[in-house]
Amino acid sequence: MSDTSHTLPIMNFDVSHSEPWQPSIGELSRPLSSTVFVVLDLETSGGSPSIESLLPSFLEFLGPASEKILVAHNANFDLGFLKAAASHYNYRWPRFKIFDTVRLARSILSKDDVSDFKLSTLSAYFQTLTSPSHRALDDARATVEVLHGIFERFGSIDITTVEDVEAFTLRLKRQKASD
Repeated sequence: MSDTSHTLPIMNFDVSHSEPWQPSIGELSRPLSSTVFVVLDLETSGGSPSIESLLPSFLEFLGPASEKILVAHNANFDLGFLKAAASHYNYRWPRFKIFDTVRLARSILSKDDVSDFKLSTLSAYFQTLTSPSHRALDDARATVEVLHGIFERFGSIDITTVEDVEAFTLRLKRQKASD
């Protein structure tokens, strides 16, 4: 792990710039104040470090759960793999706040708006610049754009903060449970 000459299939994308860049394993623990989101693509990495060797640096890079919100489309699926790996290698998975664009979209959109909540459907509905392609970077960009579309819809009903989103989705969850 001391060899920092290999790059990982981790893409950092600062939305104020148009070009993504790939840090080396040694750069993962540096604070990246301009990073908006990080994409980890182990599926297409071919020859990258094993999840066992990557996990400690990745968890360190993510930092304290109290300061982060993880965003994913269908978060239970993607995070399930990371949580399982953490458990398998005896790491405690932090209790991050999660913004799942599937759940958020279901809370604000109806079947009149979209036929389903697939990333491609939501991407088309919100007219994202990036089309999802089942590749990590494209899907992450599309997810961020979908999230922005969801936030615009939330703003129209005066949901403007993280706390507002959490309260709104909790209220809906309780309503659904009582029905």
